[in-house]
Amino acid sequence: MFFLMASQYSLAQDNLHIMKLESEMLRLISGNDRDGFMEITEQLKTDCQKQGNERLFFTAWGNQATFEATHQNYVKADQVADRIAEYAEDQNSYWGNYIALHTRGFSDILGTKDYELQPEEREELSNLIKQNSKHITRLIDEMAELSLYESKKSLPVDYTLSPNHICRLMVDSMRPRCKEGVRMFFESDLSDDYAIQTNQEALEALLNHLLTNAIQYTDDGVITLACTEYEDWVRISVTDTGRGISEEQREHLFDTYSEVGDNVKLNGLGLIICRSIVRLLRGEIWLDSNYTEGSRFVVELPR
Repeated sequence: MFFLMASQYSLAQDNLHIMKLESEMLRLISGNDRDGFMEITEQLKTDCQKQGNERLFFTAWGNQATFEATHQNYVKADQVADRIAEYAEDQNSYWGNYIALHTRGFSDILGTKDYELQPEEREELSNLIKQNSKHITRLIDEMAELSLYESKKSLPVDYTLSPNHICRLMVDSMRPRCKEGVRMFFESDLSDDYAIQTNQEALEALLNHLLTNAIQYTDDGVITLACTEYEDWVRISVTDTGRGISEEQREHLFDTYSEVGDNVKLNGLGLIICRSIVRLLRGEIWLDSNYTEGSRFVVELPR
C-alpha cells in the first residue's frame, strides 16, 4: 500500500548506501516506529536529492504521507502532501505532481468532523486508499522499468534456452493469478530440444507482461501461450477469450499517452514495455487483428 521501491530499476542501484536505506525503509513501513521511519525517509530524500534521483526522492516523500494517513494522522498526512505539491510545482516535476495527486484528499474525508462516517464507509475509503497506493506502486515500477529498457540501445544475447521450457515455467507461475473460471494453457509445435539465443531476463519480463495483460482482461474462458517456428524466427503468441480491444484502443496500444477529448491520458505501460523489450531483442510484436474472440498478441524473435 506504499510506494514501494524497485531497487533493480533504480538509478542509484550501484550505490550501496542508498540501497541499504531503501531496505531499512521497507522494513519499517509495516510497523509503528514513526520516528524511525521518518528518519530513514529523510535520509533517503537527502541522498537522492544530492544524486538527482527525482523518482526515489518523491517516492520516499510520498511514503511519509501514506504512513501518516494509515496511522490516522490525517492532518499531518495532508500537510506532507501539500508540501510535496508545492515543491513539485516549483520544480515542474512530473513525478512530484503525480505523487502529490495520489496522497491528498482521502485523509480529508477520513478525518472529517463535518460528517460522521459510518464504519462501513470508513472501511470502504480505507480500502480505496490501499487500492490507489497499489496502483501507483505498480505504475511507478512500470515507468522505471520502461525507462530502463528505453535507455538501452541493445541487450546482451548471451543465453541459449528452450522456448518450451521458459514458457511452461511462466504459465505454471502465472496460472494461480487467473480469475475463477479462467484456464491457462501452453501449446507448442516445437520440440524441447529447439533452442534460441536471447536474453533470458528480458524474455521473462516480456512474457510476464503479456500474460498479466491477458489475465487482467479475461473474466471467463481460456488464456493460451503458444510457440511455433516461422522461417528463421520463433513465434510466441498469447491468446485470450477476454473483452477484446476496440478499434479506437488499437490505435494507441503501444503509445505511452493518448488523447481523450481535450485531455491527455497516461496509458497502461505493460504493452509499451513489451514493445521496448522486443525492439532490443531485434524482434517484432503486433496485435492479430484477424482474431475476434478476445485478443491475441504475437511476438517474433530471431533464433
